[in-house]
Amino acid sequence: MPADTLFPTQTQTATVTSIASRQVAGTPAMARMIREARGLLVKDLADMVGKSSSYVSKVEAGAVELTGEALQEYARALDVEVDLLATRYEPVALEGAHFRSHTSTPMRIRKQAVAEANWAHLFLERLLDLGEFTHPRALPQVDADLVDGGGPAVADIVRRTWRLTGRIQNMTRLLESAGVFILSFPHDHRHVDAVTVRGEGVTAVIMVRDDLPPERRRWTLAHELGHLVMDDSSTLDPRLLEARADAFAGQFLAPFEDLADDLDNITPSQIDRLDSLRRYWGISLAALVRTAYHGGSITEHQYRYWFRVLNAQGRLRGPRDGTWVEHPRAAGMLMESLRAEGYSLQELLAQARTRHSDLERRLGTQWPWSAPVTLTPVPR
Repeated sequence: MPADTLFPTQTQTATVTSIASRQVAGTPAMARMIREARGLLVKDLADMVGKSSSYVSKVEAGAVELTGEALQEYARALDVEVDLLATRYEPVALEGAHFRSHTSTPMRIRKQAVAEANWAHLFLERLLDLGEFTHPRALPQVDADLVDGGGPAVADIVRRTWRLTGRIQNMTRLLESAGVFILSFPHDHRHVDAVTVRGEGVTAVIMVRDDLPPERRRWTLAHELGHLVMDDSSTLDPRLLEARADAFAGQFLAPFEDLADDLDNITPSQIDRLDSLRRYWGISLAALVRTAYHGGSITEHQYRYWFRVLNAQGRLRGPRDGTWVEHPRAAGMLMESLRAEGYSLQELLAQARTRHSDLERRLGTQWPWSAPVTLTPVPR
């Protein structure tokens, strides 16, 4: 996807505004979201602002108004501007977000991951308010509960809608072309591979671990795409939703019809052939074995034997050789396009209501501004 096609049009601009000069009150939803994004418990924040845990809980429930010096103290404790705490925004609840995480992941970590994704969604939504942007693709919405064949059948629908054939050359670029922003977690989340939130102004934000092996990262992004396409209003059990998103990811990245001949009755003695398929399609050996099993190319006995062999050879985990390294760029390109329209960094920070350090951490390698040059005098 050419770099200039993600944000091809800007037909209007909005005025950057600040609310810091007016009498303002913090909003309960933002107070909770920023606390959770900082990884703080209610008691932690209560100690920092010199109040009781009951007081913090009442603020977040809307039972106590957060104004004046109390609002300033909150902002100092959370290391944010008052403007951010006073912003009207409804974060996606924990139950409304999509996760790829370990079942043992602590609730505090889950809440932090969702809060970080919501924060990213907020500042991107506000930056997009500065112009009118279009994307080459629209994100399909499919009621998978009504589709025979479940996740794989929906994957085929999306492929046909987007006119995709063969392997996906770049999963990251594909998602970005549909208006999805991909960012790295600003903190270490070893228990959470990714979390996805969607909203009105931004198609979706996917926050993903920066240290995932390339094949696992591609699978995770395809899995999250499955959630975005299929699970907007589904009432299925979360475990079934995860299984369906995995089935979608497998078929989307490597359609069985394209692999059937190569996988027919494949045995561990042909592991080099399977590894060649892994490198070509950009999915793991384990995913290919599952594809063979679900497609009927191998029996259940062969399937189980394959996994014993892969485990014995240490091929189930860890990085593998390949060329599937993908880097997101849509958020950085948005910042660049706004800078080209004449907005200064300070204006963009004010519009995003996010401090320089927080915005830079969330954009990571997509941050488009270089660090200022520091001149060190040389002793004579």
